[in-house]
Order: sequence, then C-alpha cells, then structure tokens
Amino acid sequence: MYFTEYLPRLRSISVIIETKCTINDLINIKLNSKNQLLIKFHDYETLVNLPVQVKNDGNIRIANAHKIEDCLQLTISLTTYDSIEISEKTESFMNFSSSNLVQKWSCKDLKAKTPQTNNKNNFKFTCLHCSHEIIDSQEYNRFLDMPSELWSEMMEFWHCHKPAGEHDHQDSHRNYNGSLKPGDTDVIIGSYYLLISRCAQVEISNQDIKCVSCKHNLGILDNSIMKVFKWNLALKYHNNIETFPSYIYVYNLIVDKINLSAIRKFNITSESRQDNIFIWIMNIGVDVSTENFVLNNSLKVFYYHDDIKGISNEDESIESLVLQDDVFNDFLKELSKINSFIPNLKKKMTLKVDEELRIFNVSFIAGL
Repeated sequence: MYFTEYLPRLRSISVIIETKCTINDLINIKLNSKNQLLIKFHDYETLVNLPVQVKNDGNIRIANAHKIEDCLQLTISLTTYDSIEISEKTESFMNFSSSNLVQKWSCKDLKAKTPQTNNKNNFKFTCLHCSHEIIDSQEYNRFLDMPSELWSEMMEFWHCHKPAGEHDHQDSHRNYNGSLKPGDTDVIIGSYYLLISRCAQVEISNQDIKCVSCKHNLGILDNSIMKVFKWNLALKYHNNIETFPSYIYVYNLIVDKINLSAIRKFNITSESRQDNIFIWIMNIGVDVSTENFVLNNSLKVFYYHDDIKGISNEDESIESLVLQDDVFNDFLKELSKINSFIPNLKKKMTLKVDEELRIFNVSFIAGL
C-alpha cells in the first residue's frame, strides 16, 4: 500500500509506502514513466503511480528518505524544469472557483464528449433505475449552464426589479423574481441538477418529480420548475453510459460555501436526523494517488463520525448542512473508501475542537 501527495508550494511530491524493508534495503528509485516511480528493494520492486506528470530524464532527486513505523517516507524534490503539467497551484480558499475545472455534465463537458447530429450534440439522460428515457437532446433547442451556483445565494443581497419598459419575451430563461426559469425548449444545467419546464417522461406527485415508467423519485418541484438531480440519471451517448455519483454534489456544495464565505468546517446531518458527520477542509486543489486511484483537484478532508454531539453548533466558523439520506450515505461511504486506501501512518490525525482533542479520519473528495 502506498500514498503520494503533490505539494506545490514546496515543489515536491511526498511518497509513503507500507513495507517491512528498511532504508538499507532500498537499492534504487527512478522514473518508470512520466507519472510512475519504480522503487527497488533487495527482495522486491514496486511501482508507484504519481498524481502529476514529471519529465522522464532518468534522474530523480530524493530530498529526504526515512522509515517511520512500518512506512518508508520519501520526498521527491521538483524544479520548474521537471514539470510537465505542474502549475503554480496556490489557490486560496477564496479563489478556488477560478480554477478551470469542467464540471461533470456541464454544457462544456457534454459538448466535448458527445457526438453531433445536424449541428446538435446527441445524447440522452435516462432514469438511473429503469433506463427509461427522460431527456433527449434532439427534442430541446438550448442547453444552458447555470451562471454560477453562487447566483441564487447572492440574490439574497439585492432586490431584482422588473424593467419599466418593454423587454424581450423571447429570453425565456430569465425572469425578475430572483430565479432562473427555462423556456419550454430549454434545459438549464447546474452543478448537480437539470432545470426543465416541460417533460412528458416525468410526472409530478405532491412536490416530487418521478419517472413516468418506474415511479422512482428523480427530483423536486422548485418554484414551479422541475429540478431533476443528476445522481438519479444516467447519461448515454455512442455506446457510453455514465453515472453521476452523489458525492460530487457534496463536493460542489462545499466548494460553493468556501467561495462564498471561506467556511472550512461543516456539521453535516442526514435528512432523517439519524446520522451526523463533522468535516474540516484542510486544503483544496490537492493531487494525490494510491495504488487504487489518482485524484486531482480534490479537497483534503479531516472527518469525524463517531460522536459529534460535543461539537458546538453555535460556532460561527462551522456551517450546518442537511443532505438527503441516500446522498449522506454515499458521501460517507466515499470518504471511508478513500480512507481505507491510505497507509496507517497518514490515515488519522489528532486535532483540537472545542478545547477537546479528537481523532479525525483523513480522506479526499474529488469533483470528477
């Protein structure tokens, strides 16, 4: 088991490998490819995938190497010459939104990967549970990205006045009551939802949007607009089928909160109030890897799940969030899964919260 983390401010990559070998057993370390290390010991050798690419010139600079408990810890020193895709990733918590990240199933994402038919991108959104077709791109004239997930939050700070004069009624995706409304042939795409005004493939029951075929909940009715959550859909194009893990929604939600108010601590509760989790965002835009995955532009998360009752809800530095039960469970499952792939040396961290020392689990969450 291994874990690597790119540290841009230090121009280095930290590598931790669980092994019984000592420093004296280490024979050689070299780049096997632009994003992979080959580490040789007396008895065996191992490949380590790196979270960023490094120029393969045959040389590797080890700034530090030592053994801690059952882990070998290495620090690879980098220079500007070494980097291929390494940039000055020094975003603060207040400007992380400026990163040129393409959100999953945004207009830019859909345009880049789906085929075109008659100058229109050809794809379908289907019910995740029964594969019934919900939205066919050929039946809609426009797909529009939500201006910003901060847009609705910022609307609370000013009053929207309807213009006194005539305005363009054709611009049907705008109104003047502080909300966006798609036209009959439009779909507005947010970070975790689709907004539609008409769709024959869904039905409305109370405030729930249901698949007309299997009756599974797809979303909610919000100010007379159908809001369909991406994690209840599948995207189909060519022979490809994509799904949208609901933890991506939580990632986007947290990033929006960080950009709006620089909040880094969150008390997250399930909608049924049956479960809670406290998370502390320690870093943003983090690139890490293990033998099971590579995560880029992720959030480094310290989370505490065992008992958060002692954590004050009145602390203004802590934001309270409520998630649907299935979304909460998926988010916690993803945090736990990532944590399970981290070596024991880095799996937990002790921090003081409300004057009490608590042992946090370490994890990462990515938006793609």
